[in-house]
Amino acid sequence: MGFISLNPGTDACIPLSTCNNNTCHHTAICEPTLNGFECKCGVRYIGDPYGAGCRYSENACITDAECSDDAICETGTCSTACENSCGVNSVCKIVNHIAECSCKAGFGMKRTENGVSCMREVSGCVSDLDCRDSICVGKECKSVCRSEGDCASGERCVYNMCMLACIGNLQCPVGQTCAGGYCVIGCRNNKECSNDEACIDHQCRGKLDFSEYTNNY
Repeated sequence: MGFISLNPGTDACIPLSTCNNNTCHHTAICEPTLNGFECKCGVRYIGDPYGAGCRYSENACITDAECSDDAICETGTCSTACENSCGVNSVCKIVNHIAECSCKAGFGMKRTENGVSCMREVSGCVSDLDCRDSICVGKECKSVCRSEGDCASGERCVYNMCMLACIGNLQCPVGQTCAGGYCVIGCRNNKECSNDEACIDHQCRGKLDFSEYTNNY
């Protein structure tokens, strides 16, 4: 009867006959263990070693080291897919088996109530010349659209402009407020304005503007 050592240099040896009556699929490999045996697919083989069996695959793997530098070992297969690693509106690149996430051009990392994600960078403007690949509307650069397919994930095409929908301020990036159901540049409260200003209609207004506003009510 032959024996195999699970840990060389120790007394932990088990008989090779442990696999004599195994239930592995005929395409699988049986390996003796202290508790009986274990069925595995061989190198470059994937599948179910107990039931349906193992099949050859050039992309089969057990560890990342068996994949190219731009791939990772995911569920037994070398894959360059990144959709499970990065969020929406992001770009994923695998370097040395590690997924690196970055935002698309014109987008930046923003923290919201749902965590960190990539959202369109919003900038103020005076005219269209101040905007890149967009137009100046209400002192804010807006991306033009014909349908929601022209907008980023999470945005809606409203009056031919891509707008980020919201229910409350927490869904908008810092520096923006939820007004009319959409995120726009503006203040949320007086704390976001200077000492001599107040947040009126989502805009920081000076004392003169504030007095004119209250006199009309």
